[in-house]
Amino acid sequence: MSLTTTTYSARLFPARSQAATGLPWRFWSTLGWVVLAFAAMPRVCSSCLTASNAYLQLDPAILGHLGRTIPLAGATIFIVLVAHWRGPSAHAYLGLVWPRWHHVIISVAVFAAFRLGLEALFSSLSGSHTSAESIGAYRAIMGDPVALAFYWINLVVKAPVTEEIISRGFLQRGWSESRIGTGGAIFLSTLAFALAHLQYDLLRIAVVFVIGLVLSLIRWWTGSVLLTILLHAGWNFTNCAQTALAA
Repeated sequence: MSLTTTTYSARLFPARSQAATGLPWRFWSTLGWVVLAFAAMPRVCSSCLTASNAYLQLDPAILGHLGRTIPLAGATIFIVLVAHWRGPSAHAYLGLVWPRWHHVIISVAVFAAFRLGLEALFSSLSGSHTSAESIGAYRAIMGDPVALAFYWINLVVKAPVTEEIISRGFLQRGWSESRIGTGGAIFLSTLAFALAHLQYDLLRIAVVFVIGLVLSLIRWWTGSVLLTILLHAGWNFTNCAQTALAA
């Protein structure tokens, strides 16, 4: 299968003609919308949250968790609206469609095999895929039900949805229509995904890059970001479960 922009667009997004909807956002406009989303929306959401708290009088701990969660959700909603504006619809532009079942089966099998291989690699290098920092952070919140709830929601729901829509949905889609083509879009959107995880050490950032590359290829092959969201959520759920058991 050719990694050409024409094939990518015609196969994944045939809903309406480009004459009726306009061309997809290209390289700089795609990047610009994402920069604007992360520059403006966190400020807007934080201001709204602060203003509403004057009436709701939320617990400071809950307010802190919401202050870290809502801005990213707001930036993602902004990107969804921008995609919808460009057309033909947000779900078509971003690939929020269900793939064929053979795509699901093969993708899950590939991702599971990759997971097992990674576990074997980490076991040979350090004895565990779960870092001591992650275990310590989980132990610190074990007595706080609110913190535990936000921990699981953020990693299993928020992170997969927001990261996949922005990186695999919007960035990969728009950049594939630019001069760098689909191959360049896959690489750069994966790099952006990895750089969003700079809180990790270099080895784990490299692992995140490889995970992102696999997800980007699955998104290109199946045309579905819904599938990559589910795979990402499953990966994070397994990590959280391993951390909880170790803690």
